[in-house]
Amino acid sequence: MTTSRRWLLGLSALGVLDTIYLTIVHFQAGALVCSSSGVVDCHAVLSSAYSVIAGVPTSVYGLIWFCVIGLLVWKTPNWSAALRLISWLGALVVIALVYIELFLVGAICVYCSIAHLLVLAILVIVEWHQGRLAAD
Repeated sequence: MTTSRRWLLGLSALGVLDTIYLTIVHFQAGALVCSSSGVVDCHAVLSSAYSVIAGVPTSVYGLIWFCVIGLLVWKTPNWSAALRLISWLGALVVIALVYIELFLVGAICVYCSIAHLLVLAILVIVEWHQGRLAAD
């Protein structure tokens, strides 16, 4: 397994852990280990109208996205156009979510930002190593 694949698996695993935490907090309505005042206000972001799409928390969609990335990296023996496509889709969603946080909710969630950075890091690695992923 190449170094780039290991990085992608590691980043997707971190994303899975992060989004599992966010999903648990959503369903338990428990207290987040995060600031709840000022610009960094996880509660404001996670309880906003934008935190649920079609009755499903956005963290669940993120969890699915990170799992799909991990499976594609783990199971696809050569370069996969699907990996590149899904990476770009994730980055576009991140741009939309950051816009919502900053301009519609007016607050930033630290845990959401971690997931966003992981998505962008995955995209960078996929684009940087797209030709090398096939060389296992």
